[in-house]
Amino acid sequence: MILSELIDGKVHYKNSEVKFDAGFDLIVCGLGTAGAIAALAAAQNGASVLGIEQANMCGGTATAGGVSGYYYGLPGGLFEEIDTEAAAMRKECFAAGGCFHPDAKSIELERRLLAAGVRVEYESSIIGVFTDGNGHICGVRAVTPEGTADFACKVLIDASGEGQICAMAGAEFEYGRKSDGKPQPFSSIRIVYSGSGGVGAANFDAGYMAPVDGADLSRGVIAANTLHRDSNNPILSITTIPGGREGRLITCDTRLRFDDFMSGERCDKPVALCYSNFDSHTQDWAFEENIAKDWMVAASLWGKCFVIPVPLEAMLVRGFDNLMAVGRCLSVDHLMACAVRMQRGMQKLGEAAGITAALATAGRCSLREVRYECIIGKLRDGLIMEGHPLPDCSWPEDSQLEEILGGDKPGEAIWTMARNISAYKSRLLKCLTSENRHMSANAALALGLAGCDEAMDMLRNIVSSGDDFVPASSRSHNQARILGAIHLLASMPERENIDVLIDFSHGALKRGFQEFSHTLVSLIRLGDVFEDQRGRITEILNTMLMDVNPENCRLLLKNCSTGSNIYEPMDKLCRRIVSAKISEWGL
Repeated sequence: MILSELIDGKVHYKNSEVKFDAGFDLIVCGLGTAGAIAALAAAQNGASVLGIEQANMCGGTATAGGVSGYYYGLPGGLFEEIDTEAAAMRKECFAAGGCFHPDAKSIELERRLLAAGVRVEYESSIIGVFTDGNGHICGVRAVTPEGTADFACKVLIDASGEGQICAMAGAEFEYGRKSDGKPQPFSSIRIVYSGSGGVGAANFDAGYMAPVDGADLSRGVIAANTLHRDSNNPILSITTIPGGREGRLITCDTRLRFDDFMSGERCDKPVALCYSNFDSHTQDWAFEENIAKDWMVAASLWGKCFVIPVPLEAMLVRGFDNLMAVGRCLSVDHLMACAVRMQRGMQKLGEAAGITAALATAGRCSLREVRYECIIGKLRDGLIMEGHPLPDCSWPEDSQLEEILGGDKPGEAIWTMARNISAYKSRLLKCLTSENRHMSANAALALGLAGCDEAMDMLRNIVSSGDDFVPASSRSHNQARILGAIHLLASMPERENIDVLIDFSHGALKRGFQEFSHTLVSLIRLGDVFEDQRGRITEILNTMLMDVNPENCRLLLKNCSTGSNIYEPMDKLCRRIVSAKISEWGL
């Protein structure tokens, strides 16, 4: 047998003779939002289950994390009963406030886990995974309050949030965005007295940290905790776990990607439906992938919502026959992770995973051999609770597009016409010559997204004229039109675009961090295309960075209920990205 360990971020393997202290059908690592439900669903369907949790309570983000409410998601599932009981307990024992009381939910989850026969090990961590060397998990090594113990299992579920156990076993994964490797910003949450006899939560983004790096995790939490001193309300507590949104994204049989979804790809056998907008907490859009800038900046569609079908295959870890990645470490890409991480969806995916594990162990078959119909038949409310129709996520009718394009909420028309350019190009070219500035400028954005050169003159005009109109396409986080144009000038590279961006660069920093960062990145992208212009672009990049400091080059983080603005210094990142690119160019 082989013991696989994660040491200093690297996987180490060694041969090991082991005598297991106990054996289970299923071991769940992490009894958080998805993991607690997975353990409960498996136990209720006849499996023997061990749940291993680092904290001293179950429920994760909803309980120890203080997020006592739901952001989007669809009703229906095992969690509904738990929430109902937690609500009754709150009325009897706890102060009002939130969708549910965090402690009440944790107590009810724990009560049900124990009643179902789940063995719970709190304040415990998995430090090793036993495999047969051929993709089969045999068990785990854990550190518990009683010491080190080895447990055998037939199925292992990694619900750690960060995909720690999958990484330990040697599974492949994606992590962070391509430009600098950063995942989504994390939140810090305080529980406060609301002044009306109840409790509330103040949730704000506290910056970037690497949740898979112990030192950086500690740095981020310590720095975030100091920000709570500006509270407008009496603080009852600061939550014990940071509000991480994204860690490792484990490679499974299927990876859900944003661009595929937008191209119409949907699985026909989902085990859960997630419903949300692509709720990216990123605000430094310039450093995101181009497809993210297309959606979030050029079309300004942050708030557009979708129902996303998630298949079982997105939780079946590639290269292993009995390992599942459940919760926010499931197999999605960086942008899709923003939409599927919501609590309702995570709980429903946990339920499906637990049922699948129980069916596999009872039927003595592999996870991949469990029949889809059997999983769906055992879900408490199927894919959605009876009497609750799916939300309307439709796009505008064809007859509405030009009117929308010429208004102050053009996002859906821009995206629809750009992604179906063969049908709409002639209409967009006509709109491009309109005397209505919104109509012509928005048509240019749509044509630019579709890669049509006819948009170039208007896109250059948007930049040179400083057209900073902000649309109202989304309920919030709309991006100025000029930022979309700056991005698209690099997506359709022409030499004249370099001149326009160089002229704009001289005052970009004074206009703001967004204008500065988008210009910086677009010039780099143009330098990648035009090798003979790299010396000139390098000189401009260095000029742009000359006066940059933490005070004038900083990012306003997404935050609410804080009473003050939270900023992330971006000067070092800008310098690092430019330095790396200049070195790559050999200059």
